Amino acid sequence: PVMVAATRFDGPDPIADPQSLIPRGADARRVVDVMTASREPAQMRFGITLNCRLSSAPSEESDTVIITETCRGEGLGVIRNRFWMDRESRAIHTSEQWVGPRTAPMRVSHNSEAAAAEPPGIQPSPVTLE
Repeated sequence: PVMVAATRFDGPDPIADPQSLIPRGADARRVVDVMTASREPAQMRFGITLNCRLSSAPSEESDTVIITETCRGEGLGVIRNRFWMDRESRAIHTSEQWVGPRTAPMRVSHNSEAAAAEPPGIQPSPVTLE
């Protein structure tokens, strides 16, 4: 299958301050690179631009806000990423992210408490794949 090799925002990352998305949302451009599992250069595509709209809504849990990023890109259709943010700490604790066409989204648990508990100088991965 085709999968994401890299992704980045063209400009500031709107998820860096997720609380600011609550009152008004935001528009952003995301740039992605995709490749196949074979990693054949002929099957790689770089610099695909996605036009995205981020919006937020309260979840059924009163202490959580769901941020939805809806993107459109040439030849890729509509792409949705979702982020669950703790309203009080403003931390993203879970996300579902697009990893490629015709592929189920990847659900990620962001364990920021475990990362904060590590001694200085050690850089643990704060992400656990489910």
